[in-house]
Amino acid sequence: MNPELERKERLSKYEGWRDFAEGEPDPEPDLLTKKQIRALGDAARFEYNRARGSYHGNILVRTREVDIAMEHLADQVESAMQGPDRVKGASAIDAAPSVGKSTILTRFGREFHRSQIARYGRYLDDGDTLHIPVCHIGFTGKMTTKGLNGKIFDFYNHPSVHDRKRRPATDDGLAAEAADAAVRHGTRLFVVDDVHFLKPLTKDGGEVANQLKWIANEYPVTFVYAGVNLNDKGILEEGSILETAQTARRWTLIPLNPFTIFDPVREREWEQLIRSIERRVVLAEAYQGMLLSISDYLFARSTGYIGSLMTLITRGITKSDPNRG
Repeated sequence: MNPELERKERLSKYEGWRDFAEGEPDPEPDLLTKKQIRALGDAARFEYNRARGSYHGNILVRTREVDIAMEHLADQVESAMQGPDRVKGASAIDAAPSVGKSTILTRFGREFHRSQIARYGRYLDDGDTLHIPVCHIGFTGKMTTKGLNGKIFDFYNHPSVHDRKRRPATDDGLAAEAADAAVRHGTRLFVVDDVHFLKPLTKDGGEVANQLKWIANEYPVTFVYAGVNLNDKGILEEGSILETAQTARRWTLIPLNPFTIFDPVREREWEQLIRSIERRVVLAEAYQGMLLSISDYLFARSTGYIGSLMTLITRGITKSDPNRG
């Protein structure tokens, strides 16, 4: 019998988000010797290398900046649990590409999802309604209110996704229906990635910003965002549009910076990071200090960006392992 091809749903649909949030991390594969790997049959060797590659590709490293960002997000969500008559703020992780902002955002969303399911259960209304604590969406290209509502409908698999005749005709109707879906399923957190695509100084962008603010104020949900260089994009600038100025005052930016090694404290943090990754590597003939001995080289190649570092290490493991089939 042929093995089943693994097909994962995207995080922007509930089924994909549920599998991510409720699934267990990839288990650490057994450390086999060169001789043991060569003794495996073709199918077993392929599966071993697949499992090891998946494990290495999903290593999550907890750093000081990650802990600070997670704490900020938790504080934001806790403080936002207030009545609909109170103006709510939002938090946004602001960073350059490959620093780990999306990983932090989804990790926080996963922890919140798990805590809400554990507290309130998987179903609401005496088992009639699926409990969906978190809605995950990502901005793309030129965002409009129609595109925003479409992404929300798609996440919840709203009936209008398959039957456009069931979709409200007006923008206000779309917004209300999208928000009602969140309320119906007990959603308390919206996780919005790639918010740098929002252009609030344009007509479409301003309308999207207004709708996000309206949902947060009218319904019991909190928004957390992640984006690339949000200050440089002008998203929080106080311009001629009132809504933009309000956004600047209500959003809390959480900066996330790449590592540096130009002072003793930061250099020690970099070395601690490399040690942490090294302890989790599953590689035949690995030895203590294998990665630490080339920490300067790893910094030069990655320039301190965690995404680039992990890509470099996982590719190196894949290429250099003498025991791959």
